[in-house]
Parts: sequence; structure tokens; C-alpha cells
Amino acid sequence: MIALIFATNREAQPFLQRAGLDTPASCDKTVFDLRPGKQIVVCICGMGPHDALNNTRCILGEHQIDSVINAGIAGALSGGRKAGDVFRITSTLAWDKNSGTHQIDSDLFMHLSPASLATVEEPVFDSKRRREIAAIADLVDMEGAYIAQACREKDIPFRAIKGVSDFAGEEDRKTLCDNLDIASAIIAETLWKELKHG
Repeated sequence: MIALIFATNREAQPFLQRAGLDTPASCDKTVFDLRPGKQIVVCICGMGPHDALNNTRCILGEHQIDSVINAGIAGALSGGRKAGDVFRITSTLAWDKNSGTHQIDSDLFMHLSPASLATVEEPVFDSKRRREIAAIADLVDMEGAYIAQACREKDIPFRAIKGVSDFAGEEDRKTLCDNLDIASAIIAETLWKELKHG
């Protein structure tokens, strides 16, 4: 069984609509057959490292999970990226915990450009902090590295794709809100194609 983990209902909604399913309540899950022989559980883990880690641990404890995919939005830290671009995550690190970088081996989403991901405890809308994190990562979110940590604890393969919603700058709170649905719809289509036919 594949666990597909989103932080929020809003990020998950386009994928579940594509599958003809209702969006689960926050921190809840929906199990369905993607195709014969391939079952998937969609989980809303909640925003931030604490909820991401604990709710991923919970889902891994409740189900026989073969692999985990974290999908959702992220802020772009370096140039050459635009809102709606979707990337295959190749490494994660928990920025606020000063954790080491963890590489991700993936055989999925190989058509997507690679990017490194830093996970933070608070949103980044500050130029100084943005520059510091940009020195070691391409994208920033609030969940990915902690979902990856829960997977490492259980030796379960972890993969992630992230869509750019904003650029982690002072004026980007509105940009994030404006682009969240667009990025989530592109993520949903990417997931659907890979999982349904892969």
C-alpha cells in the first residue's frame, strides 16, 4: 500500500477530486483502490513539523505501508523557478534542528527536475532567513523532512514532489494563497499520471 501524505485538505483536494473522492477531514485519511492490485491511503498530516512527524508515524503504524509519497507546496529559494513548477525532491534536511542532509533514492517522477528541500518550523517570509536557507536548499516547506524521518525510522521508502507556490519573500504570503490551488492542481495531475499508469 502506498501512503500519499499532504499537509492540508486544500493541497489534497485536486488529487482526490480527480479520483472521485471526498477530501478527508484534517489529520484523517481515505483509502481507495487506485487500480487493481494497487491500494493507496491519502492522509492529511496537518501543517508543521510536529504534526507531520506524529501523524506520519501514526499512519505507518496503522497500515501495511510499502512506500510513502509526500506531495504539496513549497517556497522557491533560488532563481529559475516559477509558481506552478513541480520538482522531484532528491534530499531533505530539517533546518531548525540543524539536521544532516538525507538523500532520497527514487524511481518515480524521473521526468521532473530535481530539487533539494529544507523543512522549517515557521514559514519563511524574511529575506535574511531566505538567503541562509538558500545556501543549502532549493525549496522550503514545513513538513517534508519530518515525514522522511518517520519513514527512515521504519525503513520505508520515501519520495516527495513539491510545487512552487511562492518565493519565501516578505511580500509572498499573498502569493502563496494566490498560487496554492494552481500548484496543487498541477501536483494532482502529476501524481495521477505517475501512480495510475506507472
